[in-house]
Amino acid sequence: MFGNILVILMVVTIEKFKTNRKWRFLWLQYINGVNLSHHCQRCLLGKTSKKIKTDTKSAENVILDELDSRYYYLCGVAPSMDLPDNFHLAFEESEGEIIEYSFNGIDVRIKNAKRVEFSADDINWDVEHSEEELYHRCRNWQFAHKVSNGGEITKFKLSFENEFILQKITEKNLDLFDLEFVASEFQYKKLRIDTLAFNKKNNSFVIIEYKNKFNANVLNQVKGYYDLLLENKVIFIDKFNISADFDKIQALIIGPTFSKKQIDEAKPPFGLWQVSLYDNNKIVYKQLKTGETKTLKVCDEELTLTENDLLNNKSEELCELYDVLKNRIDAEFSDVESKILVDAFSYKINNNLICVIRFLKNYFKIYFYAQNLSDSENLLTDISNTKTAANANYEFKLNPDDDLDYFMDLFKQTYNQRCED
Repeated sequence: MFGNILVILMVVTIEKFKTNRKWRFLWLQYINGVNLSHHCQRCLLGKTSKKIKTDTKSAENVILDELDSRYYYLCGVAPSMDLPDNFHLAFEESEGEIIEYSFNGIDVRIKNAKRVEFSADDINWDVEHSEEELYHRCRNWQFAHKVSNGGEITKFKLSFENEFILQKITEKNLDLFDLEFVASEFQYKKLRIDTLAFNKKNNSFVIIEYKNKFNANVLNQVKGYYDLLLENKVIFIDKFNISADFDKIQALIIGPTFSKKQIDEAKPPFGLWQVSLYDNNKIVYKQLKTGETKTLKVCDEELTLTENDLLNNKSEELCELYDVLKNRIDAEFSDVESKILVDAFSYKINNNLICVIRFLKNYFKIYFYAQNLSDSENLLTDISNTKTAANANYEFKLNPDDDLDYFMDLFKQTYNQRCED
């Protein structure tokens, strides 16, 4: 399933830059988004490089590592400000390719990159300002249209839908970090470690925690896991049959963003890795203290939850119940939409939730989104006034040996209500 993952061990590098003329402005922009409400450099969202500047006459082997980036743009504005005298080169990462380009007094050779061609033909003339000359003649703005998704603002950095997707991809590629997989979702004494790995070089366990958004408490959370290992050495040695050096335990925290306080406080053995996901399915891990980066390219399938993910490590009885229940619903309600979640699946009609079915150890916990359901057996729990993550009206427990017809009647009642909403 992971055969389409590509490990990338390269970086975009300007091997040669030389100019024989003066420039009013000369800049290199890292681009992670565009904003069509502005023209010129302001429409390119990202960071301006400090390595290529207006007074740069020549440079060699410039590694473009100041910002993880989707696109790059090298621009020279002539003293005359006349458009034909300017220099424009847009490019993106492409392993093994070389750009060699000479124009208007600049010679450049760029490794691991390919040129992005653009022109006024790329402009979406329905966008505001497109009839204004300052905008539609601007080469930066033309490029922004080339890579835009059609909206005013386009961001090339995406978010992981949930932590599990980040976890499953990382676990399959632990060799990037020179680690070996030991266990996933290991639980002991009410604490659950996302990934437990092993560093053969240090002969030590490695704790890995994932977040798909900022979490202010993550350092304290991982310190709890660290203490758990130190206080239960024999348990971990016996459980995994590994003789480890507990003085060298490491902990990696992988997430999209961290506060300055967290970065300052995260000292060895705790390491913060910032993870970025781009619209071309590139994933970049960056160690925030050292700047070390590791990159993957994945296929679309790896960025979504699958039925295999849902049923992995579930009991045979629950998997059988899932199949029977799913087949009954599909046969009787052909117009409902199903979605795989983390340890759960849901059904909707007309974008209205009918129910969320959550896997627990030996049974399903089902949340219904309807009012005044007929419940002759008094099996429903009213949670409409209870603060829960589900935010549902009723809760229902379904065991593998329960009467499925009763569940189907509740499902039908909810379906009928939601069709009218």
